[in-house]
Amino acid sequence: MTLALQGDLIAGDSVYSVDLSASLQTHRRLVRYRITVTDRLGLSVRVPYADDPEPNFAYLVYNGVPAWQGAVQPGAGGSNGVVFTASSNAMSRLPVVQLIAKSNAVYYATGWKMSGPLGGYSNRYAGSLYFFTGALVYDGKVYDHIRYRARGMGWRYSMVKNMWKVDMNRGHDLEARDDWGEKFKVPWRKLNLGACIQQGDHDHRGEQGMFESVGSRLFQLAGADGFKTFLSRSES
Repeated sequence: MTLALQGDLIAGDSVYSVDLSASLQTHRRLVRYRITVTDRLGLSVRVPYADDPEPNFAYLVYNGVPAWQGAVQPGAGGSNGVVFTASSNAMSRLPVVQLIAKSNAVYYATGWKMSGPLGGYSNRYAGSLYFFTGALVYDGKVYDHIRYRARGMGWRYSMVKNMWKVDMNRGHDLEARDDWGEKFKVPWRKLNLGACIQQGDHDHRGEQGMFESVGSRLFQLAGADGFKTFLSRSES
């Protein structure tokens, strides 16, 4: 895409801006771009550089988290079938983590397709390699061309709602925030997303993320090493 030279707010301040067409600003659209600069001698350079694992810049046009509706037992009669609505404000109380990827890649990664590059339904991938790529959006920033896979061992494909594991690119670590909105001191090279599920045959109430987060916090309080956790809402 070639852009016009107009749009620079203040000439000669070494800060450059450009006007983008309003037609680009469509909800849920991922816009990827590169920048080429040329000096008066005709020398030019394009960024990101050729050796950058993220070969482009990107931003996501997003007009906010929508409201969500649900029921204890959709379509049932009585109180179980009553539909309740969680407002956009309620849904936005947790930070949003978005994965943008091709639908076939998501199908294969979650084991929804009966066949694919990793084998059939009975041979779904259970290894540790990151076969699939996409864009991760968090805290208003796009981490493009990341690699991901379904997470877990024996339960990886057992609970319908999959857990995700993301491998960040070199030089583009995730700048995560804690539950109080403060950035962690050290950015993350990997991101593990739990599904907040309840294993129905184990009688473990409160298992949805509590075992890992509470256990890790107890280690920290005792002066031992413990990993950092944060609450989030994910969508793909």
